[in-house]
Amino acid sequence: MFKAMLKEMLKQERSIYPHEIDDREIMVARKSCSHLYSVLGDLEFKLQNTKIVIKPEGYLYHMGGQNKDCFIGIESIPDSMNQFRLGTIFLRNFYVALDYELNFINIGVNAGSSERAKAYIEGRALRPNDDGSNTGARLAIILTVLLTMFSIAIIFFIKGSRELKKTNGAVVKVKQAKISTNIQDEGSRSDSLIQTAEPESLDEDDK
Repeated sequence: MFKAMLKEMLKQERSIYPHEIDDREIMVARKSCSHLYSVLGDLEFKLQNTKIVIKPEGYLYHMGGQNKDCFIGIESIPDSMNQFRLGTIFLRNFYVALDYELNFINIGVNAGSSERAKAYIEGRALRPNDDGSNTGARLAIILTVLLTMFSIAIIFFIKGSRELKKTNGAVVKVKQAKISTNIQDEGSRSDSLIQTAEPESLDEDDK
């Protein structure tokens, strides 16, 4: 499989060649990594129903601070023709948690990788002890809770509207009482003015 991958990459970039380091065979390109970002394709593989994608920016790197040759972070495994190793390149893009009790692997994208679109995950896999049969029950519970909250909100709204109407009615009555009181006051004042004015007019006639 490593040889097949090398052959496929050679179709895209002729400067790629195999290179051995400590009995490990890796692939190196005689060009800068930035040049290969738009040349090489994405690295894709599946774990159950989850597709994991690593873009060229995620598996290409320079060694020792030099920018001439670009190293491809895929290496062969000795005595295994059908397998290859990603190693630190994979861990650079993802974080992995191993659940030994359930024999389950949790994978997530590192924040730096997702921001630069170096890698992403499509789909999800259920836990070994979760067959997805209780999804309907979960949705029913969520809908029941939402309907209950909505009903409570309506009850409080109606109750508040009734109390507001009562309060407005009391205010109107108070205003009416104040108006009638003012009218009575004005009337009593006019009567007192008339009474005081009459004697004055009589005095003028006497003069």
